Amino acid sequence: MSYLLRQANITNLAINRVHYAVKKFLAETKDLEFHWRQLWAGKSDKTDVFTHMFPFGGYDIPSTCGPDRKVREKKVFKRNFIIK
Repeated sequence: MSYLLRQANITNLAINRVHYAVKKFLAETKDLEFHWRQLWAGKSDKTDVFTHMFPFGGYDIPSTCGPDRKVREKKVFKRNFIIK
């Protein structure tokens, strides 16, 4: 996929829908930003696409704060609006 994106002159990408286990692993290792490279490309960077993966769900407001309970408790969430 990164090869096709690079052929379309896309050099930066943000993605969200990835299996939760993959997101959890990348969040724990602090690798949510990476250079996506085709396996067959070897050390060549001609297929690299700089990729940022949004952490966790991101589909609703409470999940955009991530799994840290302390961060979530700083805000009050009501019907998808943040009330300060």
